[in-house]
Parts: sequence; C-alpha cells; structure tokens
Amino acid sequence: MLVTVVLTAAAFRSLMLGLIGVVLNLLSVGASLGLVTLVFQHTWAEGLLDFDSTGTVGSRVPLLLLVILFGLSMDYQVFVLSRIKEAVDRGVGSRQAVLEGVGGSAGVVTSAAFVMVTVFASFVPLHIMEMKQMGFALAVAVMLDAFVIRIVILPALLLLLGDRTWWPARPAGTPGRRVPTKVG
Repeated sequence: MLVTVVLTAAAFRSLMLGLIGVVLNLLSVGASLGLVTLVFQHTWAEGLLDFDSTGTVGSRVPLLLLVILFGLSMDYQVFVLSRIKEAVDRGVGSRQAVLEGVGGSAGVVTSAAFVMVTVFASFVPLHIMEMKQMGFALAVAVMLDAFVIRIVILPALLLLLGDRTWWPARPAGTPGRRVPTKVG
C-alpha cells in the first residue's frame, strides 16, 4: 500500500491521489470480502451457486483477492486519473476536468471490467469450493470497483475536493503556479 501511495503520488504529483487510491482499494476489498462472507459463510446463495456451505472462506481467498484486486483497481484508477490530469494540465478547472476525465475513460474501464468479471465468474460453476469462492469474490470485487468506486465514488470525491485533489502541488491554471510554455 505504501508503494502504491508513493508511485501514484509521484506519477500524478499529488499525495492526496495516492491516499485516495489506497482508501478506495481497501473499500473495494472490504465490500467484496463482506459479500463473500455473507454468501459462503452465512449460506445466502447455496442453492443459487450450487454448493453446500462449510461455514468458512478458503484461507487463500482474502490474500489473493487483495493482491489481484489491488492491481486491477490501480489500473482502473490510472485510466481515470490520467484523463483527468490531462484536462487539468490543459488548464481546465477541476470540476470540468473530472467530468471530462470520467467521460473519456468510463468506456475503457467498464469494458475491461466486463471482460474480467466474465472471466472470474466462469470459476463460480466449478465444484472446487475455493475456486468457486475466488471466482465469486473477484467477479463481485471488480464489478463493485469499476462500476461503483471508480466511476461513481472516485469522481464524486474528486469533485468534493476540487483543487485540494492536487495537494501538495497546484494544478495548472491555479493562481501562483507557472504554466510551462512550449518553445517552438
């Protein structure tokens, strides 16, 4: 998580974005683990998913979910933030940059997520309980992360933060910041 904060902060010149990325990733993992627990420990979907609950979640499921989802989540985050940062660097205001960035990246994020959800969901019909749990956990996690967290919560948070999103740096076009000019 520390490496994620450092790399994101360095790439986007914003410590705030690094911290937001980690918090949102933990939100995705927590929500997904909660659903896995409800479905597999508390038998919410035994009939639907064709299994007999053992009352447990496989010991490797949480770790693999955390690692795989963290990587996929950061990909989605980088897609969205890159479009937003490009707009900010052009001098677009924070609010409009978020709207343009999400609009410009939503199709890529949702398409990639749809592919991943389909792949992970293909593990659910398997009779190996840990594989069934992993497939369910990852499919739900990617769906929540891409469709709710990256396309709804992240932009809403960035809109609420406004120019503070880019702390400690100031975005282009903000008073007091020099905007580089092209020589040519």
